[in-house]
Amino acid sequence: ERIRITPEGGTADDMKRIARTLTRNGCQVMTMTYHSPSIVAGHTPYVRTAAELEGFLGAIEAFCGYFRDELGGVFMGINSLRTSMHRT
Repeated sequence: ERIRITPEGGTADDMKRIARTLTRNGCQVMTMTYHSPSIVAGHTPYVRTAAELEGFLGAIEAFCGYFRDELGGVFMGINSLRTSMHRT
């Protein structure tokens, strides 16, 4: 099974499942990806309508809440990540 942390073609539950597995396996860095045109309905095949955009954004919100609240994840930019990795 191939699951990515992306709302494009996946669900919040899919993203949560892979994040749980990655965490259990010791993964310390996760990245959510999506094409930036997907945040506007009609620009990608992943988000063709206003309803699909609502679902897309809802999946991002649901996953991010889970990541932070259930897994104890911390959001950071690449420079902060680099700094924190050099401390260890």
